[in-house]
Amino acid sequence: MTPSTAPTARDVLAAAREIVAAPDAWNPRNRAVDAAGIPVHPADPAACAFSTPGAIDAAVCRLFDTRDYAAQPAWNEALDAIDATVASLTDCYHRRLATYDRDSDRDAVLHALDIAISDLPR
Repeated sequence: MTPSTAPTARDVLAAAREIVAAPDAWNPRNRAVDAAGIPVHPADPAACAFSTPGAIDAAVCRLFDTRDYAAQPAWNEALDAIDATVASLTDCYHRRLATYDRDSDRDAVLHALDIAISDLPR
């Protein structure tokens, strides 16, 4: 990615995967929590554990230097891509990442992110 190029949905999902890669960094119960387990905004510097949707929000905040993750088109495209991946992996049993994130284990979520990332153009 060059400095003049805006981050893409692929960049967002790759950054989100990196955020939840460590076992103690994934918390499917809250979008983001601090070290005391108190819910915080995904962009909060104190945030240290994230749900996968929260990690996507945090990734957008970091990549675009904003707290308004929903304003970025890459956020919508990233969510659409991971939701489509989850639907294909589960035969539509879980139609969205948020449900899959709560009902699955971390390895399954990381696998879904890997597939979604590889399916998006570079």
